[in-house]
Amino acid sequence: MLLRVAVEVPFTFLLSQQSPPPLQLDAKGDWNFSIPVNTVVNDPKEGSGPRQVGSIDFAAPPENVAPFTTGWFVYLGLALSLPFTKAHLRRTLIGIAIQTAVSVLALFVYAEVNALGILASLHAAPAPFYEWLLKYAYHIDYLVIPYAGPFLLLLVIHPAWWAQLTGESSEAPLKRGDAAISAQTAAR
Repeated sequence: MLLRVAVEVPFTFLLSQQSPPPLQLDAKGDWNFSIPVNTVVNDPKEGSGPRQVGSIDFAAPPENVAPFTTGWFVYLGLALSLPFTKAHLRRTLIGIAIQTAVSVLALFVYAEVNALGILASLHAAPAPFYEWLLKYAYHIDYLVIPYAGPFLLLLVIHPAWWAQLTGESSEAPLKRGDAAISAQTAAR
């Protein structure tokens, strides 16, 4: 539900106004996309002449869209593993906002790449490099960004997490005089 609300705003602004909305949910919970392409297929598989294609409509079941929500939970789980401070809370909220933007953009790319793939399949003579490029973009967008994105974001937003991960101390190193005082204090 939250992802749908977050996605509807950019889909409405990024996609041209068209009669069917760019995103609808049906009664079964499927996400129905309508991606405008406005192109002509000169060599269609079916038919004898060029074919005008205004938009590509396809449905994605909820389990295909679910990976785009995992980033929130992974990011929150990792961010909450750090000690709680006011600065940490501020960084966590900024991170959630950035993760939301990344998830929405990744879902938008998912819809666009699927639409371009369907459009490429309409041609009688598909371009192999173009199809490979679409598959590559699909795999990066669908299998890498939702799962690796929260980790990378966490490393950028929370430097203390990197220090905790590598075992480095986040405290400033002791100076030579401070080390002697600490040793004397420990000896007492």
